Amino acid sequence: MKKGIAKSRPQLKPQHVTKRLNWALAYSDWTCDDFEGVIWIDECSVEKFKDSRQQWVFRGPGEKCLNDCMHPKEKNKGISLMVWGCFWGKKKRPLVPITYGNITKTRYTRLLRRHLIPVIHQM
Repeated sequence: MKKGIAKSRPQLKPQHVTKRLNWALAYSDWTCDDFEGVIWIDECSVEKFKDSRQQWVFRGPGEKCLNDCMHPKEKNKGISLMVWGCFWGKKKRPLVPITYGNITKTRYTRLLRRHLIPVIHQM
């Protein structure tokens, strides 16, 4: 057994776990070349002064990702900035700050038109 800090991850619902596993199985035979033509996009919230309390756990080899060895992330209303970004192959776009309040469908569509469409044309 080893002592270590509990790994933090979002708490997934069972249906999300199933969807992620099915996706991984569907593309398990893809090569790096197959993924060169895939554009990966995501948003991320960067937080300042996040709670830095650590939770220690004891685990054996291969137990790093077991639920008992995890510390669920808490939603925090501290100082934060939402950013959007994408990458494909060995290329990436700079992060785009999302500076307006809540992201709506209309705002997200506008963001994609402005920042993702040029990437698609570049590919």
